[in-house]
Amino acid sequence: MVLLFLVLGPLGLPFLWKSPSFSRLLKVVLTVLVIACMALFVDETIRVFRAVKSEMEVLGVTEF
Repeated sequence: MVLLFLVLGPLGLPFLWKSPSFSRLLKVVLTVLVIACMALFVDETIRVFRAVKSEMEVLGVTEF
């Protein structure tokens, strides 16, 4: 479970769905949680990238 959320992300979903250890409902819930976590991660990454780009423009850095 830790690997699914912290390391593998959506790449671990096929392994989750092949595992007989989890019920179908738990698989659906975990899939939704993994997708939500990845969406938040991507959104935060874009926000940080825009902030860094804005700061670089303020400092006059032209190369990136």
